[in-house]
Amino acid sequence: MTSPPPLVAVRLRGSTAPVIHLWHASLAYPSWSELLTLLSEEELRRVDRFFFERDARRYVVSHAVLRTVLGRIIDVPPEEVMLETEAGGRPFLRNVGTRLHFSLSRSNERVLIGAASRPLGVDIEWLAAPIDADGLAATVFSAAERLVFEQMRPQTRQEMLLRCWTWKEAILKATGRGLFIPPTAAEVLLTPCSVMMGRATIVCLGSCWQVMSVLPQPGFIGAVALAK
Repeated sequence: MTSPPPLVAVRLRGSTAPVIHLWHASLAYPSWSELLTLLSEEELRRVDRFFFERDARRYVVSHAVLRTVLGRIIDVPPEEVMLETEAGGRPFLRNVGTRLHFSLSRSNERVLIGAASRPLGVDIEWLAAPIDADGLAATVFSAAERLVFEQMRPQTRQEMLLRCWTWKEAILKATGRGLFIPPTAAEVLLTPCSVMMGRATIVCLGSCWQVMSVLPQPGFIGAVALAK
């Protein structure tokens, strides 16, 4: 059986946070069908629902990588990693005796995975994604954030939007209620340079999250949010 694509590991430590382990890997993996044996029955059912082979491949490879990472941490084979999903969409480990928080995000042909001893969320975005920055900003930014966004030069808006979106998405995933919280609940763009600094403490629904930008691969921007 072919193993998942090689991983690149990054170890981060915030000033007041525990160690965060990040991994990223390519999803452009021709032998992806050989990884199906690593997935659970529920994951295989999801694979069958994909219409395009590209989307099935990206799902299979990303989940095989996730299982490989978690299996290494808890010392079990990837196929014995037991994953479930909470009501808000946050995945968790059902293996007995494990106290590990993790998060997965993928964009284009890259996957980003984070693991830590506290609740966390990660997000990755492809900087060349074809998006309507102004239109998306109207739906994901609060009124205060839109005022700051509109002061920026048009040629810088897409990268700034994607940087902000990774922060918001990482925070919302970390809360465990990401599917039920609007992006406007996490205000991250408070000054023109706030996100460009790469690290901040953000309050979302009364909880504090340390969020920081990461650059897993040229052409991509990522973020990780960790409970304070």
